[in-house]
Order: sequence, then structure tokens, then C-alpha cells
Amino acid sequence: MGGSELAGVALANICLLEAVVHGWDIARGAGSGYEVGADLVAAVREFSLGTLTDESRDGQFGPAVPAPSDASEFVALLGQLGWRAG
Repeated sequence: MGGSELAGVALANICLLEAVVHGWDIARGAGSGYEVGADLVAAVREFSLGTLTDESRDGQFGPAVPAPSDASEFVALLGQLGWRAG
């Protein structure tokens, strides 16, 4: 992927992250609701916390956006990845 070799589990997690986050992005753009299971959100969040650093954001992710203290786990995930849920 991108000229480098990845373990299958890393590639699977990247695909899951893409599907969950861009699924929300597409639904938002279409004016539709979007719900993601808590287990998927937790898996994507765990993967991104373990792999995404300030150095690895490299234009693919913006700086982390603080989520409100009462934010859902999904909104917190979006903020961690540099997205604003508003």
C-alpha cells in the first residue's frame, strides 16, 4: 500500500477506518443519518490511537480537534482524526 508492505491486520484496520469515517462523511454530505456500532468505533479508535502520531499525520489527517466532554465515542474518534463533527 503506497509502496510499502503492511501486515494484513494493519491493512484491514486501515480499510475499517476508511469505511467508518468516510461513510459518515458521505452520509453527512447527503443529509442522512449515520450510526456506527460501538464495537466498530472502539476498534477504529484503538487502532488510530496506537498508530497515528503527530509525525504520521503527514497531510492525511489534520491536527486533533478536542471533543466536548459529553461527546459520543464516535465524535471523539472524529476529533482524534482531525475532523469536526459539526
